[in-house]
Amino acid sequence: KMLREPYAMKVARTVTTGGKTVKVYTSG
Repeated sequence: KMLREPYAMKVARTVTTGGKTVKVYTSG
């Protein structure tokens, strides 16, 4: 589940899939 900034800005992970940059936010 992708959350919007600035809600889960504390844990932000940038994952590059197939040359596509996706920002994944995880709670924890």
